[in-house]
Amino acid sequence: MKERLMKQVVMVLLFAVAMLLADHSHIDVLQRGSEAIRMQMAAEYTWDDVKKAGDKTVKTVSSLPGRINGAVQTVTGKPVLGEPIDEKRHGKQSSVYAVDSGQVVATGEDETIGKYVRISHGKEGESLYGNLEKILVKVPVKVKKGQIIGTYNNSSKKEFYYSFNVVE
Repeated sequence: MKERLMKQVVMVLLFAVAMLLADHSHIDVLQRGSEAIRMQMAAEYTWDDVKKAGDKTVKTVSSLPGRINGAVQTVTGKPVLGEPIDEKRHGKQSSVYAVDSGQVVATGEDETIGKYVRISHGKEGESLYGNLEKILVKVPVKVKKGQIIGTYNNSSKKEFYYSFNVVE
């Protein structure tokens, strides 16, 4: 019971801080949003309405770390994630690296991207590496940022495939 009450208090405090920041931001859209929220708060709600709103807020707040990483990269120009493959490829093959710590969730072969490794990085997102020559990890191995997960043949006709999808 105390844990549940504590969670509710924290949610109310987070909401109050968000409202305060919006009111004092001098950003028109945030101030209009704050006013719309105040109008909604004047209405009567059931407990279920409040619970649903709280759950949605928790989901939104928990997605912020990934978005903040993207903002840091945009502002500083420095990637938060590691490089998936050596930019300067030497010899016949290059090592392929995990761009961040996570857990291998899938390996296999696909018609489009050949041999591949998919790594979940929790709430941050998921990375996918394709057209690999060799896969050096297995499901459900945990990997560290910069760990070698496979190799790519530099003379391959298929280009190295890499994608990072942010979890929404």
